[in-house]
Amino acid sequence: MILLRRLFLFLLLLGLVPAASAAERGPVVMAAASLQEALSAAADAWAAKGHARPLLSFAGSSALARQIVAGAPADLFLSADEPWMDAVAKAGLLRPGTRTTLLGNRLVLV
Repeated sequence: MILLRRLFLFLLLLGLVPAASAAERGPVVMAAASLQEALSAAADAWAAKGHARPLLSFAGSSALARQIVAGAPADLFLSADEPWMDAVAKAGLLRPGTRTTLLGNRLVLV
């Protein structure tokens, strides 16, 4: 959870989330449904620090990417599927130099 709180601050400082947007209404975050619990907790913690609470929208990466390509506003898109992020990039809707891999998975046998 600390990582996600720092993520919001980091993205704001880099200008990935417009400062005026964040100050007035909170950034619009479109994220994979698998991140709902963690991002909701991070958004609550962010708001508790006096910032505008991010507006969170959760769905499958494909649905969110299609919405963004169709014109839905988003300050931040967290996709769980690299090809759908590629589709958003191909549509020219990513700010240059802002795409990064934040999370990953690996199989562990116990």
